[in-house]
Amino acid sequence: MKGGRRAFARFAIDKSTELILFYNKTYDSQHAIAAGRSYSHELKPDISIELFKEKELVSILHFDAKYRLAGKGTDISDAVDKMHAYKDGIMGTIGAFVICLSDRPVIYHEEESGWEEDGVFPAVGICPLNLNSEILGDEVNYICYLVDEFTRIDVGNTANRYSAQRAEKYDSLLRRLMKLSTEE
Repeated sequence: MKGGRRAFARFAIDKSTELILFYNKTYDSQHAIAAGRSYSHELKPDISIELFKEKELVSILHFDAKYRLAGKGTDISDAVDKMHAYKDGIMGTIGAFVICLSDRPVIYHEEESGWEEDGVFPAVGICPLNLNSEILGDEVNYICYLVDEFTRIDVGNTANRYSAQRAEKYDSLLRRLMKLSTEE
């Protein structure tokens, strides 16, 4: 697989919804908000899935492989910290999960976000992938579950408080960027 800003694969969910899979896509502050961008410096998750509705980017989900043992304390904490960097540093990101050697999946929900209590997103977490033939199917199914839930989110719903807050942040940043460009 070749990394970068080019799509690795595209999947049509329905007439108006599409998923685009990227391998090592670079998110930085030089790209337009609508193309996915970092607030600060370059971030490059292993796998990024972008959700488009009506040809507009509405949300991003990241997976990053870290071959560390979940029981090794700081290694897994560092990996989860990196997921926070992706979720909070790449505009439009709703979830980021480390894929690693672990005994169980873990989801850390963003609790005050205004999403439904039983929903998965927004969140960071751990996806186990141990390559043990006895449980591999369950582990792959868990990753598929996260992607499936991702395709079902309605981030454009203004009744959703989280979506409204994100839209306000984007609008505010865009206004500041436009103001800076006109001052130069």
